[in-house]
Amino acid sequence: MVGEITAALQRVDDHYTPLQPEQKELIQDVTIRYNQNLDAGEKGTHVATISVDILGSEERVGRVDDYLQTWREEVGDIPDVISLNFKEPQAGPAGIAIEIRLKGRDLKQLKAASLELQAWLQQYQGVINMADDLRPGKPEIRLHLKDGSLAFGLDAATIANQLRAAFFGITADEIETETESYEISVALTDLSQSTFDDLQSFRIVTAKGDQVPLSTVADIEMGRGYARIQRIQGVRTVTITADMDTALGNANQILVATQRDFLPELQQRYPDVSVILEGQAAESSKTSSSMARGFLIGLVGIFILLSFQFRSYI
Repeated sequence: MVGEITAALQRVDDHYTPLQPEQKELIQDVTIRYNQNLDAGEKGTHVATISVDILGSEERVGRVDDYLQTWREEVGDIPDVISLNFKEPQAGPAGIAIEIRLKGRDLKQLKAASLELQAWLQQYQGVINMADDLRPGKPEIRLHLKDGSLAFGLDAATIANQLRAAFFGITADEIETETESYEISVALTDLSQSTFDDLQSFRIVTAKGDQVPLSTVADIEMGRGYARIQRIQGVRTVTITADMDTALGNANQILVATQRDFLPELQQRYPDVSVILEGQAAESSKTSSSMARGFLIGLVGIFILLSFQFRSYI
């Protein structure tokens, strides 16, 4: 996957380099960092970051947003990718162009509301790199005890311990010699734990010493949880973020239209989900409040100075 993205980057360089002064190469350096991505907030083999250094602004011809858009188009759609963002590092107090938080207790409702809100925002031109932080985790196998399992003297802990011992191994004995000690671990062979059928037919030992198939005492299903569940002040929260191509649209206008035309309907469909605007919208609100407070303080200060100057409060 990283190879496809870097190959697309080379095509971007081939396209824009002839347009640069003296045909200097647009792409100066490429750094690939595996197992980390600051935007994802996760670490592991499933994430990576590609950083690109380009000609300085005083030397190059063209906008960074145009380079990113061309790179995005060259990459196209990659199957099974959860999130793929192309952005320019930014610093400063302005905040993220679009940042909306959804709060509630039900994760399914939060995710559904997030997807609807993202679909609404994506209709606006200039909205890019949209994603939320409620990402699917690794595939997992879930077991639910059947009603009759207790009759066999089996509970969840007993079944979990037997499965763990069989598939991950358990120390059966320890042998000591004059100089060293050796642990003897017992586990199923790789051939006996390679398929889903092997799990279903695995024999569970009951309280009486009998053996029954796992599928007899538990329902087995494939599923996928969430990689991370964000909580703010103890409340489950999903944060939607997006960047803005300022040449194509205005984030404040989009958020105003979203508040007026979409959020009331969304909260009617999901009454247990609350919506909070963050990012540039929140920072702008704080700045306006601060300016209004500063203006009032300034007026009071001017009034006091003039009162002392003219010795009159009228």
